[in-house]
Amino acid sequence: MKLLLLNTGNYFVEKLDYIVGFIAVFIMNQRAAFIAVGTLVFIDLFTGLWNAIKFKEPITSRRLKDTVTKLVLYNLLIITCMVTEYYLLTRIPFIEVCLGIIATVETTSIFENIEKVLNIRIVNRFKSLLKKGKDSADKTKKENKDQE
Repeated sequence: MKLLLLNTGNYFVEKLDYIVGFIAVFIMNQRAAFIAVGTLVFIDLFTGLWNAIKFKEPITSRRLKDTVTKLVLYNLLIITCMVTEYYLLTRIPFIEVCLGIIATVETTSIFENIEKVLNIRIVNRFKSLLKKGKDSADKTKKENKDQE
């Protein structure tokens, strides 16, 4: 009986080793995606802490737990998109779409925190810069047409 239990344990350890190896190789292909998402989440965390400190809001473990939960769920979402893209629908770029959505959500949150702390409107400034650039481009096109 003891020999049977030892053999069973070795079998499971061997299979677990294969599974862990497969997952490691699978995930390493998208290492940059995990790093990018982690970076955005931590920047959001730091700007949120900066916001809380400036406005003297309490920093609770529940709010910090939300960040960890968000990080885990984002990574699980990326893994799900990887599996879907590689094995089910190879022609649809699920990973890129997923990363774009995550980046948009996190960047929006980061901008909201910075806008509150510094009391500036980043999005409005960015829009005005784009409008100035468009106006300048239109003026240049008009001048070039007039010279012809």
